[in-house]
Amino acid sequence: MKVTLASILIATAGMATAQDACVHAPLIRQMAQTVIEKRTDLPRLMQARYGDLSAFYAIEYGGADAAEVFDNLRAEGQRPPRLLDDLQWAYVLFQPDGLQMWRVRGEAGVREVPVLQPSTLRALLLADNGMTYFEQLALARADETLAPRFNGMNPFGMHVAIAVSDQPVDVRLAIAQNAEAAGELWMAGAVLADLPDRATFDAFVVRHADAEAFARMEPYSMLRISTLGALTGDAPLMGPDETQKQSDGVQFWTYRAAMAGQPSDFLMIYLNQSGQVMQSLLTANMLVAAVEDGALDPVADPEEAWLAIYRGLLAQSNQDGVQQTLSSFDWPQKSIRSYAGNAMESLDVMVAKDAFGPFVRGETDELPMSANGFAGTQDWTVWSNVAQAVRDDTPDDIAPEQVWIAAELLWEAGAFQKAADLTTERMEIADAIKFLADGMRRLDAICGPKIGVPGGALRYGGMVVFRFD
Repeated sequence: MKVTLASILIATAGMATAQDACVHAPLIRQMAQTVIEKRTDLPRLMQARYGDLSAFYAIEYGGADAAEVFDNLRAEGQRPPRLLDDLQWAYVLFQPDGLQMWRVRGEAGVREVPVLQPSTLRALLLADNGMTYFEQLALARADETLAPRFNGMNPFGMHVAIAVSDQPVDVRLAIAQNAEAAGELWMAGAVLADLPDRATFDAFVVRHADAEAFARMEPYSMLRISTLGALTGDAPLMGPDETQKQSDGVQFWTYRAAMAGQPSDFLMIYLNQSGQVMQSLLTANMLVAAVEDGALDPVADPEEAWLAIYRGLLAQSNQDGVQQTLSSFDWPQKSIRSYAGNAMESLDVMVAKDAFGPFVRGETDELPMSANGFAGTQDWTVWSNVAQAVRDDTPDDIAPEQVWIAAELLWEAGAFQKAADLTTERMEIADAIKFLADGMRRLDAICGPKIGVPGGALRYGGMVVFRFD
C-alpha cells in the first residue's frame, strides 16, 4: 500500500504537539499536504523547488512521521526537493542518537564539513557545542583537497556565528570557547563579536594579540564591516584606537534595520544601488525605532515593515528617483512572495493590498481611487474589480489570470482558508503551489517562525534554516 502524507497526517491527528498552540496549524498542515502531493505534477526541474519546506511543516505542525515523509519525497516524482538532505540532517541531529549517526559516517562527514548547508551546520554545532564540528574541521583542514574548498568559502568564520545567532549567550560562549581551543580564532572571534557584551570579544582580541591568524588582518578591521553585533550592539564594532567614520555608522544602522525581520530585505540593496546614504540612514533609524517601540513587528507582518521602509524613503527623497532605483533590481525571491517581480512591482502589490484592505474587510464601502506611493505597475481598475468580487463573494466573476489578486486580497482580509481554497481550485498547479508554499511561511511567521535565524534576511538572503529544537 502506498503511504501518502495524507495517511500519515490522519494517523497522527490525535497526537498533541506544541504546535497546537498555533491557531493556523490546521491550515499550515493542509497547505503542506497539498504541496507535497501535487509537486509531482510539476515539470521535472520544478519539482526540486518544492517539498522540503512542506515536509518540515508537516512534521512540526502536523506530527507527521519524519522518516516516512523523507522516504516518500525521495521515492515520488522525478526530482527530490533540493534542501531535503539539509532538512533530514537537521532533523536527525536533534534526535537522541543523531550525533552518533553523524559520526559513524566517518570520512563522508568530514568531506561535507567545509560546505555544510545552514540547517545542518546549526544542528551539528548545537549537538555538542561544536566539539564534533571543530574536530572534523581539523581533519578537513589537514586534507589538502578539502582545505582550499573551505577557506575559499568561509575565510573569517562568520558562518558559525550566524548559524547560532538565535541561541542564548551561554551556548554561544561555549561554542566560542570550543572554537578557540581548536585554534579556530576567526570563528571564535565572530561568535563573540555577535554577543551583546563586547567586553568578552575585547578580552579575546587582547589574549590573542600576537596570533598568526590576526597578523595580516586584525579582527576589528575585518569584523566591523560584517553584520556581527548589529542586532545587539549600540555602536559599530570598533577597535580602541580606531576613529569611527560616518560610513561605519550608516552601514551599522542600515544593517540593523535590514536585519530586524525576515525573511527578506531591500533596504541594503537600495542603499548600494542608489548611493543615498543619509536617506537610507534616516529610514533605517525610523524602522529600528518603530520596531523597538513595538509599533511594527517585521517578523509577524513583514509587508507592513517593507511598506514602512518604502514610505520612509519616499519621505526623504524625490518619488521618481526612489521608484526608478527600486525598478532596477529584483526583490524578493518568488519563494518569499509568489507575486514578486522587481522591487517596485513587489511594493506596488503591497501598496495596493494595503489600500484595498479596508474595503475587502468591510471597514468601508468606498473603493480607493488611488494610493500614495503607487507607481502604476499594477492595473488599479483590475484591482478594483477584483476587490468588489471578493467583497461580494462572487469568485466566478474573477478571470483566471486575476485569481492571484483575489487570493492576496483575501489574505489581506485575514481570510487565509478561503485564499488557500481559491488558489487550489482556480490556479494552474505551478502557480497554486507557489502561492501555498509562500502562504505556509506567512502563517508560520504569524505564529512565531520555526525557520530562519535573527537577521537571516540579510545574513542568509532569505535562505531557509530549519530548526527542530
